[in-house]
Amino acid sequence: MTNTVDVLNLLAGAGGLGVLLVMALVPLLVDHHRPRERPAVELPARARREPADHGRMVYP
Repeated sequence: MTNTVDVLNLLAGAGGLGVLLVMALVPLLVDHHRPRERPAVELPARARREPADHGRMVYP
């Protein structure tokens, strides 16, 4: 005959496994309905500038 502790251990293990399965499935379900990202847009040459130096010493 099984002990009460054995039954509780079995329930705890099954519950832990269930939690892990839910944690693995939720991102798959959530990402499925997410809108797709837009492709990156190339900036025109005028918009691409070097950062301002402001006379500070920059060490490599």
